[in-house]
Amino acid sequence: MQAYTLTINCEVMNEMGVLVSHTLKTEAHLPPQPEDKFMFISRNYFKPIIIRIERILSSVTGNPFSEQVCLGEEIDEPYDIKEAFYGTWVMAD
Repeated sequence: MQAYTLTINCEVMNEMGVLVSHTLKTEAHLPPQPEDKFMFISRNYFKPIIIRIERILSSVTGNPFSEQVCLGEEIDEPYDIKEAFYGTWVMAD
């Protein structure tokens, strides 16, 4: 099974209710498509983060772990989640 390094540039609401720009990175089992929703859960963050993919910015292929760089937005709709990540992701900034 191929894995994809998923890098999502987005704004996430922090504990104070302020949008903060972040880059989320993880390994996904399915390639992202525009309008896909991914959920990021960590005990170190105060709530699950649900991101909808707006655009695929670049796709680097040719290796077993294809990198997908995306632009996303945080949403509050917890349905139709394509993949959930439990503690297997990082805020890379």
